[in-house]
Amino acid sequence: MSATAVRGVLTHRDGVTQQSFSVAVAATTEGRQSLTAVMGAVRQLSAEVSSALTGLMEAEKHTHHHDDDDDEEEDDEEDSDEDEATAPPPEPPPKRSKTSGCN
Repeated sequence: MSATAVRGVLTHRDGVTQQSFSVAVAATTEGRQSLTAVMGAVRQLSAEVSSALTGLMEAEKHTHHHDDDDDEEEDDEEDSDEDEATAPPPEPPPKRSKTSGCN
């Protein structure tokens, strides 16, 4: 009898690289898997995938951070200029009054 498992495949942004995950579902004393055991395996799989995604995001952030260091400094300077120049929105024009010139 083969072991039951919950499986998942994470495809990276490049569309080619894949990472596989598999978590075995614990069997009860009768050799069956209960819904609780399946749910536990799904939670564990979710945690593993989440951890992998976090690692990928950190690596991507780190890679882009080094590539964009100069751009970010320029953006920060532009942002500070915009903050200083931000003025409250202009007030609406005064209401028009009806004129009796046109009938």
